[in-house]
Amino acid sequence: MNKFGTVFLCAALLVGAAIAQNEEALCGEGCNLLCNTVGSLCVDVYPLINCAANRAACAGSCGQTCSCNARCLNDCHARKAECEAANANTFNVILCKSQVTICTSACPITCAGQALTQNIQQVLGQALAGVTKAAAA
Repeated sequence: MNKFGTVFLCAALLVGAAIAQNEEALCGEGCNLLCNTVGSLCVDVYPLINCAANRAACAGSCGQTCSCNARCLNDCHARKAECEAANANTFNVILCKSQVTICTSACPITCAGQALTQNIQQVLGQALAGVTKAAAA
């Protein structure tokens, strides 16, 4: 459950990615700041809550989502440049700007959806492995 919350917390970080457009600095330092801030409120409750594991999950999910978002935004801006070059000095340049707005707006949703799907696959894989192990015993 903590992984799903982490994905949504990364949305704020993704907005920063749109502004900064510096994947290395933002995804590394930004994710560390986010995970350390969220992790500072964590209290270990054995066997239910493991703060170290939560920080590791946060760093993995945040970094993955942030990198995906940065790639998506770079792709959107590349498409904008191509569109503007193809439609230079025409009214269609306005369409290029609206297309890049739609493209950049879809990046956080697309990347969060990919991260959520991967987390669900991980959980199901672990659950099936546990069922298989229990059935073999």
